Amino acid sequence: MRLEFFIEPTANTCAVHLFDMTAKKVLAERTAAPTFPEAIAAYPWEVALNTLGFFDIIT
Repeated sequence: MRLEFFIEPTANTCAVHLFDMTAKKVLAERTAAPTFPEAIAAYPWEVALNTLGFFDIIT
């Protein structure tokens, strides 16, 4: 898994997303925001973790 940070200078926005290195796919679509803390807060973490099967492990 890789956590990626993006800056879009033309739109003046930031974004983050998790990337599954084994499956070579993005786990959930990134959400653009004015700052990285806002992008991190807005990221659909539950969707990404469900895609990984994380909740299956802890429940």
